[in-house]
Amino acid sequence: MDKSLRRGWTEIVEGDDLDAHMAENGQARANAELLDTLLRDATLAPGGRIAFVGAGTGQLLDFMDVASLAGRPLVFTDINERFLKRIRERLRRHPEIGEATVIHDDVEATRLASPIYAVVIVLVLEHVEWRCALTALCATDPVWLLIVIQRNDATAPVVTMERKLRPSIRAFAEAARPQLVDERELTGWLSDAGFSLAIHLERRVEDAKTMIGLGFKDAGRRYH
Repeated sequence: MDKSLRRGWTEIVEGDDLDAHMAENGQARANAELLDTLLRDATLAPGGRIAFVGAGTGQLLDFMDVASLAGRPLVFTDINERFLKRIRERLRRHPEIGEATVIHDDVEATRLASPIYAVVIVLVLEHVEWRCALTALCATDPVWLLIVIQRNDATAPVVTMERKLRPSIRAFAEAARPQLVDERELTGWLSDAGFSLAIHLERRVEDAKTMIGLGFKDAGRRYH
């Protein structure tokens, strides 16, 4: 990860600002809806462990159908200890989910033990060296990679500076430069790694942006 991005996510961005920003621009709800559909369409086998990597504050839990997670072994990771505290608080507000593990982890050098049945990666690849991150995550032997990336339908940075931003979000945007991930490059790279694109979804949000939900399945597996 670029040093400015690492500093941005570990030292600059505040949890309240991040949650407000994602709610205000519609991405929190859009991403949760995409993830709900990805989880449903992937028809995951019961009992398979799901890892939400780079999960931030866990805000997705406020918008998605958490009943679909009930009874499953879950892991939530992030590189920001303060965000992990917020994830734990959110999990306590959703007791129907059951037990979940929350750990400090770096997606580019993950310490997650194999196997992870499904890896959930929502708006993370734009902020890391994505090939490095996916190489590490594929080593956990997933059947599914459920990914949300951002596409800009107009020329604009990942974080739109024209709108009024929360203080730490603006400071992050001024200090760091996340990079959009090209969908075709991502699909091609994962195809070479043995994963086929099985699910493709889109949701438009504010600022001429589209959230893209992608479900990649290990092409060598005949079972869900």
